[in-house]
Amino acid sequence: ENLYDKAGWRLDTWGDEQAFKVRGKPTPAKAPCVANSRWKGSRLLTPAGVLTANTFSTSKLYDHESVTYRAVFGEFLNLRTPASANRIIVASNASLPDAALIAQRAISLQAPLAPYHIEITQYPAQFSRAPDWNIDARVLTDQFSPANLLRGP
Repeated sequence: ENLYDKAGWRLDTWGDEQAFKVRGKPTPAKAPCVANSRWKGSRLLTPAGVLTANTFSTSKLYDHESVTYRAVFGEFLNLRTPASANRIIVASNASLPDAALIAQRAISLQAPLAPYHIEITQYPAQFSRAPDWNIDARVLTDQFSPANLLRGP
């Protein structure tokens, strides 16, 4: 099934690199982590901006990553689905929406997402604000980035 055609999505404009010129800069050899950028006073988001991240709920970095998001943004929304190893993090510099507003927005998206068989209304109840990680884990920083935890045996 070709969902692109079904949705009427076309690559014409977005696929033309000449239509959207981007002034690029070389990729830095080392980029500061989110926590250090925030602590040094840099702005990662506009005051009402929202950050979403799709990460793994089974990663060995789960506790460290969670503590880092909490240190940078305070409370955040955490969605873990039982059927996958993914999680979705929603954080903001502004107040997070309450459960009723999240449910209301999911209902408004139900019809547009129906052709893709996405049961969007099942997700709002799965968002949590409560820590389900080791709150004593270390915050990830430039000095503490335990990449060795990701290596296999």
